[in-house]
Amino acid sequence: MRNLLPPVLYLSSLALLLIGERMFGPGYAARMPLGVATAATMLLAVTSRTMRWRAASGETKKVLGKLLPAYLGGALSLALYACCAESSPLASNLEEDQLVVLKVTSSLLLLIATLPLLLMEA
Repeated sequence: MRNLLPPVLYLSSLALLLIGERMFGPGYAARMPLGVATAATMLLAVTSRTMRWRAASGETKKVLGKLLPAYLGGALSLALYACCAESSPLASNLEEDQLVVLKVTSSLLLLIATLPLLLMEA
């Protein structure tokens, strides 16, 4: 069960992000708590996988060491998304073309991190 916790937390954070952005967009009071829950869940996923990697040894440590960059890439993509999300205080200082580049970068990074993560965890 311990091995399932990080991928379940990772996917839960993505589900929370989807709910927060699609069901409760800018202007809804529920968007901010869902964003915080998304960040906390992703942080728990990365922390859980990191702790398991540090406690492992031998071949297990080697395999978990290959998983960890995917988790970190997912966390980085969420951080980039937070910078460019609508009504974000960080987005108000950026020009339109910079926002587009950040949105595309965060989406690609999330895709590049999540697909291998899911395949390796399976």
